[in-house]
Amino acid sequence: MARARGPVARRRPPRHTAPPGPGRRPPRERRHPLIPDPPDIVGRFGFEVSGWQVLAQRYGRLVARVETSHGPVVLKADLAAGAFVPEVEAVRRLAAAGLPVPEVLGHGPNELILSWTPGVALSSASPPPIQREAGRLLRTIHSLGSEPPYSGRPTVDLWIADWVESITSWWRTTGAHPDEVSQFLRWHHQLRPLLEDRGGDLILFDGRPEHFRVDGSRVGLIDLHDLGPGDAAMDLAVLTLDDPALLPAVLDGYDATADERETFAHLVPFYTELRRLSAAEWKSRTRSPGCT
Repeated sequence: MARARGPVARRRPPRHTAPPGPGRRPPRERRHPLIPDPPDIVGRFGFEVSGWQVLAQRYGRLVARVETSHGPVVLKADLAAGAFVPEVEAVRRLAAAGLPVPEVLGHGPNELILSWTPGVALSSASPPPIQREAGRLLRTIHSLGSEPPYSGRPTVDLWIADWVESITSWWRTTGAHPDEVSQFLRWHHQLRPLLEDRGGDLILFDGRPEHFRVDGSRVGLIDLHDLGPGDAAMDLAVLTLDDPALLPAVLDGYDATADERETFAHLVPFYTELRRLSAAEWKSRTRSPGCT
């Protein structure tokens, strides 16, 4: 499925949990034998380690919070060489635009060390100014712009068409009622004239609420590996997929025009359903949450 490698999966383990106590080493976590212990990896970059905690893992990948003499850091390790190049590039591009992203503290062929971003996930329970700030951040990112291709396709319309074809093919195998699939396909067909005019935005693609970290009056951005060309409406759908009450304040902060609001009113619900289906397909295929 086109660019469905990291669809919204709503039951992933949280990225930020309580750190281990000072000097405490957590019980040994089961992980791939070729991935060294986090202290060994972080130590190679000159940090003194006092404790660590696995935040998430899947076969061949590990994400951990590591306590160091310079404060907590995030370690990401992967068996695939170069796995974190896209994230490093994304962090540096957004940092250059003045956006609140982690600092790259270390980067090797199989590892990435980032500064720790404190806070809790954004939600509709967050103060309205914070929700509006999330919208402002999205507007800033989208306005940076980007060029095709869109997951290998020259237009957003063709990218989404490929995606719809792939996801509905899978959906039919699950025993879905044919009328439901047909209704979704008709919905997509009705939106294609609108999709033909979309594109040119730089989007997060995986900008879930837990990737907007709220710490007091500050909102930080994390997990930026999927930054790339797309449709701004997709980010709004992902951010509000499980919390649609977020959308009004986010749109206010986004400073959306009347035309944009009308377009978003058509596309956000469709993208929401597309991402729901993609999350279900991804979960059925992997059978484990994982983390990227």
